[in-house]
Amino acid sequence: MPYESEHTSYIALSRIANSEKVQGFLGQCIVRPPEQRALADNAEGLTRVEGLHPECLPRFVVAIDGSSTRVPVENGFPGAEVGFVSIALVLLDLEQIKYLSEEKFPPPPRVDRTVRTGAGEFVLPGCNVHRRDDLDPKHSFRRQLFEALNDIRTVEEGESLLETYQALLEYKSYTRDAQCPYEDCKKEDRTLERKPGAYVCSCSLNRPLYSTDGLRIHEAFNPTGPSGEAYGEVMQVVERLLLVNFLRTLEQKGWLDSLSQIALIIDGPLAVFGHPAWLKDAITKELRRINEVVKKVTGFDLLLLGIEKSGAFMDHFIRLDTHVGGSPGLFPPGTALLLTDRYIKTHIVLSGSERPYGYQTYFGRKFFYKTRSGARIVGMTPFFREADADLSVARAEQFPRLGEVLALLDLLVSSRYPDALVPLVEAHARATIARGLGMRVLEELVRGLVCSHD
Repeated sequence: MPYESEHTSYIALSRIANSEKVQGFLGQCIVRPPEQRALADNAEGLTRVEGLHPECLPRFVVAIDGSSTRVPVENGFPGAEVGFVSIALVLLDLEQIKYLSEEKFPPPPRVDRTVRTGAGEFVLPGCNVHRRDDLDPKHSFRRQLFEALNDIRTVEEGESLLETYQALLEYKSYTRDAQCPYEDCKKEDRTLERKPGAYVCSCSLNRPLYSTDGLRIHEAFNPTGPSGEAYGEVMQVVERLLLVNFLRTLEQKGWLDSLSQIALIIDGPLAVFGHPAWLKDAITKELRRINEVVKKVTGFDLLLLGIEKSGAFMDHFIRLDTHVGGSPGLFPPGTALLLTDRYIKTHIVLSGSERPYGYQTYFGRKFFYKTRSGARIVGMTPFFREADADLSVARAEQFPRLGEVLALLDLLVSSRYPDALVPLVEAHARATIARGLGMRVLEELVRGLVCSHD
């Protein structure tokens, strides 16, 4: 590791890159074929789907996005920090948007009425920060997460995210993979007991436990440095719990028929990564249960979509759309490429595993779509049926309501940013914790809170 402010030496980099050992090793590695050839070899997966007329699409789009950031705290301890997690749910009225699009200069107040939002945030303790009545920062982090989920609801008097999580927890078979968060627990095997709400460990120490300890996110908490991984895992869990909570709330209120006019979009893949990855199976089962009820009420599957804005899949799609000379436009507009496990492992994420790509983390499957206006979208639809998760093949019927999904993407393209969708731009704007001035505001807030408790 270099000293602070010490720049990397290009001499060392050049020597390493040109060494015989490095060159010899690289000579034994697989080289990815040109993307144009990859596309031609997989021609049977290139599926053209005619989008429906916009009149046939749902009237509303609900988009969910979250954000997390670390903020330093001046409390006399080195490296002290807290984490802020923000979440936004945006309701977009497509009927109003289509109506306004016919006007050359629609008035701003009427444009604003096409979007309704709900947003919230909470704080999590980090390194060297904890409540006075907690044992240490990690245990304060656990308690704060539990209380934060208990406070968030999509509608007043509705189910909290904590209750949604505990409903998903019922799907999880009892295993010994989670241990008591107290390292000095007196139980012989330290297996985490699973109960709803807040309770105490059965060992002689009688210390507090929380149902959310089953997420195991506290295992990513860093007591001596930044806990960005833990904050990020909290954010992704809150986003996905909010999705399930929204659907469960509609069911409990008797409003499931409204889903015939609603499309749901989540920012990011339909997946759960890291310590809480076990939620993937629970979410899959709950979505399938709710979808069956929705089909009985509306006659249609849920229209649910995940959008992956960056990463290896988007990088690959961009290369597929790039001519040899470097100019874009090779991939035909209005065309979807439905991905198989073989295609993914051959061209995007090299793997020799016999298990399907993402089997431990994904509750949906990916596709590429280039909209009629030229935007490149990496989308995902959920596994509503067992056949949907068969990645050995890629058929249109394995992607629920694919025709409407593609037509919706054509309608929602934003000109604000490359390959962007209007609902996610709006949701991100409300969930993002801004840098610069926004960060200074957060720092002032934290400083004030710390001083007020001295």
